[in-house]
This record gives sequence, C-alpha cells and structure tokens, in this order.
Amino acid sequence: IVDAPTWQFTTLNPEVVQTMPTNEWQRVHPAAIMLITFNMPMDRASVEAAATISADGLAVPVTFEWKDDRTVNLIPVAPLALATEYTLSVAASASDINGGATMDSDYVSTFNTWPLPGVVSTFPADGTVADVWQRGTSIEFASPMEDATIEDQIIITPDPGDVDYFINEWEEGYSVYLDFELTPDTEYIVTVPGTATDIFGNTMGE
Repeated sequence: IVDAPTWQFTTLNPEVVQTMPTNEWQRVHPAAIMLITFNMPMDRASVEAAATISADGLAVPVTFEWKDDRTVNLIPVAPLALATEYTLSVAASASDINGGATMDSDYVSTFNTWPLPGVVSTFPADGTVADVWQRGTSIEFASPMEDATIEDQIIITPDPGDVDYFINEWEEGYSVYLDFELTPDTEYIVTVPGTATDIFGNTMGE
C-alpha cells in the first residue's frame, strides 16, 4: 500500500449532563435533594471535592449518596433557607473514573427556594369590579400553606354568611377559592390573617 489509510478521532471529556433542580428552577423545597448526572463513570472522590451548593458565597454542608458511578445525590445536612438563591457547581477538576480526564470547564447552575408566605394574586384583583356572573373570590399564595390556618380563617367584610372553602394544591402553588354569593353594588374587603402559616412554619405577619 503506497499511502496507508489514516484517520483520527477524539474521545469525550467528562461533563455534567443533568442536574435536578434544573438551572434557574424556582420554588425548590428546602428539604430537596440535589441530583448530578455525568456523561461517563466518574472518580467519586474527585466529584465530592468538586461539587458544592452555596448561597452568597457560603458553602452548604452536604453528604453524598451515589446511585452509580455516573449519578450522585447531594443531600443538605440541614434544610435550605427560604427565599434564597443557591448555586450548584461542579469544578472542572472532577475527573473520570480512571483519573485520566477532567471536565473542560466548571459547571454552574442556580435555583431558588420557596418564597416566604404571601399573596401572589387574587380574583377579582384588588380594586376591580366583579363580573355579574362572579361568585366569591380566589386567592393564590406564594408558598404552600397549612390548611388549618386558612380554612374558615379569612375575614370577609361585609360578612356574606355561608362561605365554602375549596383549597387547591399543586407542585408549585397553593390557592383557595371562597365560594359565596355576591351582593350587587357592594364593596367587599377580604383579609388574610397574619396567623396564616406556610408548611415550613412561617406566618404571614401583619
């Protein structure tokens, strides 16, 4: 053979292919477990030295739980603070299982924990006029609430008499619908008491 055939190719470096929570995720539970998945089996010691969760530059103490050589859970020792932005990062020093290759660059993602309790929106909105077909009012909260501090606790002026509470909870929200008959040409004032408490023990305050 006059010219022997030749070719070249390159193999991959380690990299993070998935994290949970995903980047810029909102309303993360303070007791959530963080997941990191790599594209290849990794050296566990190098990953544990490279992976951190931090807020305002301060590292959060965590323990590591490996599912396999590609996937690891970061478990905060204590619940995360509410209403806080956290950074999940893996330094480029994390290496493959043989220690022969490291990541091309640092991996960085951020997420935010659940906000402190508050009212996000109401329907009808504050200061608006209810439609003629409208019954009662609905309230969406910023964080999941303790039902017992909401049900039969909201003050409506003037008192409409019988009020039925319908609480709706979903992965990222909490709302309550107060069903009652609206009297024409009447201004209603709805007050959520300061004792209303989220599932983490924080009250609404005044």
